[in-house]
Amino acid sequence: MRMAANLEQISNPNDASGSPQWSPDGSRIAFDSLPHGRYEIYVADVAERKPRKLITNISDVIRPHWSRDGQWIYFRSNQPGRMGVYRCPASGGSAIALSKDIDGVSPQESFDGKTVYFASHADNSTLKKTARSGQPGTESEVDGLPRVIDSGIWALVPGGIYFVPAESPRSLRYFDFGSRQIRPVFEADKDFGDGLSISPDGRWILYSQEGDPSGDIMLVDHFR
Repeated sequence: MRMAANLEQISNPNDASGSPQWSPDGSRIAFDSLPHGRYEIYVADVAERKPRKLITNISDVIRPHWSRDGQWIYFRSNQPGRMGVYRCPASGGSAIALSKDIDGVSPQESFDGKTVYFASHADNSTLKKTARSGQPGTESEVDGLPRVIDSGIWALVPGGIYFVPAESPRSLRYFDFGSRQIRPVFEADKDFGDGLSISPDGRWILYSQEGDPSGDIMLVDHFR
């Protein structure tokens, strides 16, 4: 196997880090890390490659996700008494609660910037939505969408949601916002692992598969 060249370490090699997310313009990377027994979010400028802690008024924050305009970062808080999904300015500042659901995780902004979708519970997840400018407690379930097997195995696209249903861990399906219809995409030969991503042009699916003892990352083309 040919090894990649010119690899550069962005996170601290002494800390467990993950959930990397490119900013929409490709100039920054957000990720979470565990430096002192609780998670924090860092933002690294690609040119400088020096991560800076996202300073906000909530602690133990994970799973960062950028807004479509790059001005905000969404995340989950594990802080006791303040668990759930929030957003704060990408430059740091006070966090805004998006939901009263203490099990909310993996928030993603819609492509028009008006709605935030998130998963409730880590496993056997219910996908919910709330207005980005709405008040906590106004969230609702995505009508017509069955439970998702894991909070990290769904992907938002302009017209709908790709997901793996809880009752079928090897089946990728697509939920159409307009018709509320669900169609099968393909069946995998192994259970899906954590993580699902659709390329910006809608042509490719990137996903992981569970294996014993390791896992695989797969790329699918011509899946429509």
